[in-house]
Amino acid sequence: MGGPSIPEPPPPPDPRKAALANELFYRSSVSTYLEKQGEFAAEEARLREKYYPRQRELEREFAAQDAEAQARSALETERKYGAQRSLENLRRQYELNPQAFALNRAMGQQISRDFARTYGANPMESVPGAVRSGRDEFLGAV
Repeated sequence: MGGPSIPEPPPPPDPRKAALANELFYRSSVSTYLEKQGEFAAEEARLREKYYPRQRELEREFAAQDAEAQARSALETERKYGAQRSLENLRRQYELNPQAFALNRAMGQQISRDFARTYGANPMESVPGAVRSGRDEFLGAV
């Protein structure tokens, strides 16, 4: 096959020899793993002791950041579409169950009266102005 400048390719491997080599390698790998299983377990335990608290700390930190981002996104969405969504929800609630709508409205009015009686102030006045108007300073640098 080959020529003067192209060497001849090697012969194909013998399948029996390749299978035997694979079997020997597999057996030696398994036996090595079984021999060193105690060392592996000790090393794993050592690494767990070393890194587990930091991992938990990072997981808590990331969960808090995710919750903050989700809340911030919800606040931004509410500020952007809040009035429209609130009116739509009220309309849908009224259409689906007028009794529940009336009950919720009456309960809200009752709670407002109770708040005014207890604290001597209008409930809306107790909400900070930035929150009430939905200004950007309340959300921080978004």
